[in-house]
Amino acid sequence: MTSTIPSSKNGNSLFCSIGSADTAISNDDLRHQIDTFLTSRGERRDVLILPPDFTRFHSQAGLITQYISEYYNFTPKEKNAG
Repeated sequence: MTSTIPSSKNGNSLFCSIGSADTAISNDDLRHQIDTFLTSRGERRDVLILPPDFTRFHSQAGLITQYISEYYNFTPKEKNAG
């Protein structure tokens, strides 16, 4: 089951629920969810990305930050990502 809804009044946040507590999300699935959300937000001229510190390692926040950075062409996409 996938549910993606805006989670704030201005629609600039995302709540995404995929599967269940024991569902494994592949890197390709994660990238697809991020790309779909960012595309739905439309073109942006100003984007601020604050990279997470190591305490967020298990949440995959670093990977999510990387995918957002690649989406906006701040960094080149990895050829073997996924």
